[in-house]
Amino acid sequence: MSEPEQTPPTTNALPGPVPQLGTFVVQVAKDQVYRVPPPENAYLIERYCKRTKNRRRSPGLLCLIWILAAAFLLLAATAAALHFALRPAFAVQSLSVQNTTETEYDLTLSVWNPSRAMGYSYAAGGSAALVAVSSGAEIAAGETPGFDQGSRSTTAMPLALRGSGASPPKGAAALELTAKLRTRPKVGMLKLWSMRMEVTCGVLTSALAGDGRILSQHCGTKLWL
Repeated sequence: MSEPEQTPPTTNALPGPVPQLGTFVVQVAKDQVYRVPPPENAYLIERYCKRTKNRRRSPGLLCLIWILAAAFLLLAATAAALHFALRPAFAVQSLSVQNTTETEYDLTLSVWNPSRAMGYSYAAGGSAALVAVSSGAEIAAGETPGFDQGSRSTTAMPLALRGSGASPPKGAAALELTAKLRTRPKVGMLKLWSMRMEVTCGVLTSALAGDGRILSQHCGTKLWL
């Protein structure tokens, strides 16, 4: 007796092809991988960090910055005032020649300080030279003395210059005096920075000996740091 024929079980199959399992690769540009955060955000973060650092500055550091800024402004203002308006004015009061073992030229300069609030302290050891304009030869040289000058005052500055061996000009003579000094402006007891000064005087004398006198002169002063 034959067994009854069995029918296979039915399955609820989905229509259409069955998707295949696979691996997907997503490629990202290299610069986008390492650039974290993005450029537009990086700028904001950097700005925020700088602002945070600024907020963390100590009061002492801020005070030091303000002091340095004030000192710089004071330096600039003083330099401008000295350059344009408050430079000392020099003039030759007397000039004579002493013929001893070696020729000596004695000069006296008057120094006028026009400032009402600022004095000057002149350092000794500056250089001074006297030149005969006709020949261009240096006839005498020496050092400048040191002295202090108050505000709104005139001070006499003596110069003793030794002859260089050249014969003094006879009769009327045109001479040029050049002095290079170091000076420090001072306000009250406070002395400021050292400055360089150059004084040039063109002098015409009737004679260097006897009753010689100064016929005309013109002096200029340069002052810089």
